[in-house]
Amino acid sequence: MNTVNITPELALRDATNAIYGTFVDAEQQYIKTDFEPVIVDEWVDEDGLEIKENMDYRFVSSPYQAARLANLYLRKKRAGRRIQLKMNMDGYAYRPGDVVLLNLPQIGIQNFECRVAEWKFHPQEGVDILLEEDGAYIYEDIIGKPFVRPPFTVLPTGGVAPPLNLTFVATNIGEVVQGYLSWQSAAADVRYNTVNILENGKVIQSIQVPQDRVDLSGLVRGSYRAEVRSINAAGAMSAPAIVDFDIQAPPKPVSVEMVGGMFSLTCIPHGGETAQHGYTFEFWFSDKKLASTNDTEVTTKANRQGQGQFWTKENLKAGTDYWFYVRTVNSYGKSQFVEAVGQANATTEEMMEELKNNFLSTEAGQKLQDQIDFSKNEIEVIAREQLEIKSDIVDIDGKTIELDNKVLSLNTDLAIVNETALQNQIYATKLSYEFKRETVRTEGKIFRLEEVNAQQDAAAARFQEQISARVDYNASTILRVEHAQVTLEEATAEKINQVTAEVDAAKGRITTVEKTTATLEKAQAEFKQSTIAEFGDIYGAITRMEIANTNKEIAQAETAMQTIASFSKMTDRLRTSEASILRNEKAIATADKAIAETGVQLKAHIDDTEANITDIKKVQVEQNKALAQTREQLTADIKAGDDKLKGDIDKQERELSDVSSVVDSQKTAIANLEETTTETQENQQSIYEEMHANFAQVRKTQADQALSQAESTSQTTAEVSKVRNDNRKIKAQVERTEEATATLEKAQAKLSEKVSALNEETEAAFVRVTESIAEKDKAQAARFKSW
Repeated sequence: MNTVNITPELALRDATNAIYGTFVDAEQQYIKTDFEPVIVDEWVDEDGLEIKENMDYRFVSSPYQAARLANLYLRKKRAGRRIQLKMNMDGYAYRPGDVVLLNLPQIGIQNFECRVAEWKFHPQEGVDILLEEDGAYIYEDIIGKPFVRPPFTVLPTGGVAPPLNLTFVATNIGEVVQGYLSWQSAAADVRYNTVNILENGKVIQSIQVPQDRVDLSGLVRGSYRAEVRSINAAGAMSAPAIVDFDIQAPPKPVSVEMVGGMFSLTCIPHGGETAQHGYTFEFWFSDKKLASTNDTEVTTKANRQGQGQFWTKENLKAGTDYWFYVRTVNSYGKSQFVEAVGQANATTEEMMEELKNNFLSTEAGQKLQDQIDFSKNEIEVIAREQLEIKSDIVDIDGKTIELDNKVLSLNTDLAIVNETALQNQIYATKLSYEFKRETVRTEGKIFRLEEVNAQQDAAAARFQEQISARVDYNASTILRVEHAQVTLEEATAEKINQVTAEVDAAKGRITTVEKTTATLEKAQAEFKQSTIAEFGDIYGAITRMEIANTNKEIAQAETAMQTIASFSKMTDRLRTSEASILRNEKAIATADKAIAETGVQLKAHIDDTEANITDIKKVQVEQNKALAQTREQLTADIKAGDDKLKGDIDKQERELSDVSSVVDSQKTAIANLEETTTETQENQQSIYEEMHANFAQVRKTQADQALSQAESTSQTTAEVSKVRNDNRKIKAQVERTEEATATLEKAQAKLSEKVSALNEETEAAFVRVTESIAEKDKAQAARFKSW
């Protein structure tokens, strides 16, 4: 005897502790009848639940014999110990069905009674034997329970035969169909079948179908019994065919990832490997932590957001905790809620990153940032070494203007539209045809597709038409797609049109997408259009996008439009030129806030020579607070590489660093119940190689119940960063600060001026401070000079 493998007991998934079933009753003209179930209460307590199995004894005519057979089957199945071993040629004497006593004293097995279940003989390796537990206790008779027949003991003969092979198959179709029942009709004259779905003995669904299959939907998680009866032409009904099945809800998410964005928070749950195919997630949101995650607490105190694989909540306060409550959902039911907490943020880095990703393209956005990235060092703080002048010096840095609205990229998104772009849908009815004629070099084709589907809780329809013509590689196409889909919770309509023409290097394309979506929680409408013409490397395009969103918390509308013309040509070197106009508008309204923004950018460049105008306007109103703000920026820039400048450089035998001019201005007005403020910032800058000139100015006003104040700060600078190959620095600067303050007790005015000149190590400066103060019984004036 060689290796011994022992299975000590039957696994719970294979266990049974109760047998239900039927037999053919001889006293009821051999009609199929239920016998008294065989249930072992000790095993039910041990397993923690009743695990039943149905038996059909179609050749047993006694209820007591059926009960004894069920008892024997139950005891043999429960005796789950199995031993597999390999023997030498002595094992040849044993055969399947033989009862043997097994002794393995090395592992404590003495006179273990078992039966040979499997036997395999190998001339060189010996005999493989599988033994199953056996014994007299398995064959002990059961004390039969009294069998009470139903009141109808004689049924009419010649009835309709019941359906055969009734089975339930779990599936998932479009989150609507949970599975289907299938069977085979035993009678030849069946007109239709009646299907009853029972839960706890009560009929919850009743369906009549002419075929041998029915789809099931709308069942919550639980245990069910299906009964199918066949009805013939005379109206006679057969006995039921019965099958039991379970509907289980999906498991809850195994983890939830919270990603903070620009005044937004994204919730990304993960379902894990045990989640059923076709599941999605349902998102609920709260700005406060709930006491628990039970269904009643979440659904009554949190706000439902919708369903999807992830969800982003916009317009949140940075640095504040917000809670998402997420559960897994599919057609089988809903899981328990999982809680996750996160924060939105408003860091400058993420704002710049969002602008970089959305603004025209990565390359263009980087160029724009480089062009208007003034150095903070260009506006120095007024020196306080000689005199403490308390004044705010202009601090306008050159960060890229934050045009944070989305920008179109339809020239890429809608370049090719075909049926794979549509949502996949299983259609019950399809009608299509193709009319085509072709030769070796030419082809003309018309294709049309019509599909519809209707189920208990969903309906969908799609129409697609394509007209195309081709001669060699020259082609033209007209595509039209229309799609409508409705469920109990969502309705969607989408229309796509595209016309294309292509001859050699010349290409033209117009694409339009219209889509509307309505759910129980929100409504959305989108319009996108792209018009593109190309001739080799010469390119012109107009792209446009309009989006409107509404729900119970916010209304939002946004438009974006981009017009671009690009020219590239290879002569002695590659020359490129491009002109573009970008316009973006956004409006947002909530219960406590209203925002309107517009942004316009004009841009032109030839090779390394560029000019830009960017204009942004914003108004925002909250409860007891109003804000108005404008930002305008003009840039003109020439970098190394221009032919004319190159000639000048060659003559001077030195490198060109930068040639640019910039005008930047920003205005802000704020009013609330406590105070009103205004502020204007202006910056003008000219650079030609090492020659720099700059003017910066800031003006502020403020008024409240106890104070009024006005302040103006300016700085005028001219400098030479270095002279030829000399490291000398030459700089002249004028700084001026004016302050006026008035309160109920005092009035004060102050003027500070500084005029300075620097040449290498030599510096001269003149500082003057003039101040006047008037109080109720006192007046004071002073002047201070230094040079």
